[in-house]
Amino acid sequence: MAPAQRSRPKGDSRRDKNHPARPTVAPIESAATALRHVRGRLEIVRAVIVVSRLALDAQAADADRDIAVTLKRCVTDELERQIEQIDGILGVCHDLDPVSTVGERAA
Repeated sequence: MAPAQRSRPKGDSRRDKNHPARPTVAPIESAATALRHVRGRLEIVRAVIVVSRLALDAQAADADRDIAVTLKRCVTDELERQIEQIDGILGVCHDLDPVSTVGERAA
């Protein structure tokens, strides 16, 4: 049996549908940029919650203290965990493309 004939000339670098090209760095850059934006917004939310919690603590009413503790334990702490996870993901992106600025931390 004769070997199958190529449908494209030898040296044609296009890939067919069954063998997609490997992803380029562009999707990593795009994802990293999106994560940096999300991280920045989370930092703002965390700052607002901290200020609110401090104001509630200063009022010194029992209900206000309970709300302040709830904000810290349920919201601020979880935001911190999510921000740390984003930092970890951005670090992995940077390791995949160490020449880029993917892993730079948001200000």
